[in-house]
Amino acid sequence: MAETLRELVVALSLDSSNFSRNMRTINQQIKEAESTLCLAGAGVQNYEKTIAGTEAKQSMLGQKLTQQQRAVEQYSRALVAANDKLKENYDRHQDFAS
Repeated sequence: MAETLRELVVALSLDSSNFSRNMRTINQQIKEAESTLCLAGAGVQNYEKTIAGTEAKQSMLGQKLTQQQRAVEQYSRALVAANDKLKENYDRHQDFAS
């Protein structure tokens, strides 16, 4: 039983590490999209009111939406995996109890 518990802890740690790394990457890509918009308008007064500024903002928001959708997918997969692992461990616990 101790070996099974140790395997579970290692598996969850690896899953958590991968998940955290993916979330950091997604957040970094969102920040880069926002930074690109700021750089595009640097030095231009009322840049956000120009056609180019509006197009740049639209592009940035599209990239941001895409990255946020990736984050939601990551959270969804992590939730499903955690739920499966919880069910598996609950079933094992029930087997050991009986």
